[in-house]
Amino acid sequence: MAGPAAVIAAMWGTTNLTAFRLSAGRTGGDVTIESVRHGPGVSQLAREGFENAFFDLVADWLHDESPNESPIVLAGVIGSTLGWWNVGYIQCPVAPGDAGLGEGFTARGRPIHIVRGLACNNVFGEPDLLRGEETEIAGWLAMCPEARDGERLVCVPGTHAKWVRLADGKAVDFLTSVAGEVFAGLRANGVQVTRDIEPPEELDAAFLDGVRAAARGDASLMHQLFSVRARRVVGEDDDAAAIQRMSGLIVGTDVTAALDRLGSWGRGAPVTVIGAPGVARRYAAALRETDTPSDVVDAETAAATGLWAIAQSVRKRVA
Repeated sequence: MAGPAAVIAAMWGTTNLTAFRLSAGRTGGDVTIESVRHGPGVSQLAREGFENAFFDLVADWLHDESPNESPIVLAGVIGSTLGWWNVGYIQCPVAPGDAGLGEGFTARGRPIHIVRGLACNNVFGEPDLLRGEETEIAGWLAMCPEARDGERLVCVPGTHAKWVRLADGKAVDFLTSVAGEVFAGLRANGVQVTRDIEPPEELDAAFLDGVRAAARGDASLMHQLFSVRARRVVGEDDDAAAIQRMSGLIVGTDVTAALDRLGSWGRGAPVTVIGAPGVARRYAAALRETDTPSDVVDAETAAATGLWAIAQSVRKRVA
C-alpha cells in the first residue's frame, strides 16, 4: 500500500518564509524533508502579495497532487493580524501539538490550513503571544517523547525570542524578547557597527566579552551598546569584532534576564534551544557562560516534524 502523499507546509515568520515538501519517513512515523525553499517574510510583503509569494515558490510541487491528499499547512505570523488570514490564539496551558488549526480558506483551488498561535499572561503579568514556535516545539516533543515528562525550559531564538515553560508536555506560559529585532534594527539603522558586514559564523572573544558584560549587569544594555561604536572608533575592535560584541551584549542580556525569571524551572534539566545553527550556537554559548547546560535542536527539522504531524490530523479531518 502506498504511503501518504506529500505535504506542502511552511513556517512563515516575520523575517523569513521556509517552505517544505514533506513525505513519510522510512519507519512511517517520522518525516522526510524532500525539499526546502526560502522566501520573504511577512514584514517584507503587502497583504495582497502573500498569495503570489507562496504559490510562486511552491507551484511545481503542486502538480499532480490531490488538494485533499496533499494538504497545505502554514504556521507562524502568516496567521496573525499581520498575515494572510488571522486564525487567533489558544490560551495556555496547552500542549503545543494541540494548538489546533484556525478557520481554513481556499486559494487557487487549494485549501489552506493555518496553525493557531498561543497566548498567555507572562511572568510579568503582561499579555504575551507566540506563533510558529508552537509547531517547532511540537516537532521536538515528537522527536524526543521523553521530554513530555516533568518540567522543561525551551528557548526558541529568532526575530522575537521565546522562552517557553513546559510541564508534562504542555506550555504553561512563555516570555518574549525582541533580541533579534533589536540586533537587526541597530545593524540596519544604527552607527554601532558597519552596515554591510555579515556577522561571522564562528564566535570569538568579542562575542563572549559581550555576553559576560551583559551577565555582570554593570550597566544597562542601553549604555553598554554605545561601547560597541566607541571601541571601534578608538581602534580596540575592528568591524568583525564590533558586530560580534553587539551580538554578545544583546544575546547575553536576553539569556541573563530570562534565566533570572525562569531559570529555576526544569529542576536542573538542560535548556533546549530550538533554532537555526548560527543563532542557536550563540544562545548555547551564552547559556554556557552562565553555567547553564543546553541541548540544541535544529529548527528546520523540528518544524518539519511538527508540520507533518499537523498535516496528518488535517487528512483525518477531511477524509
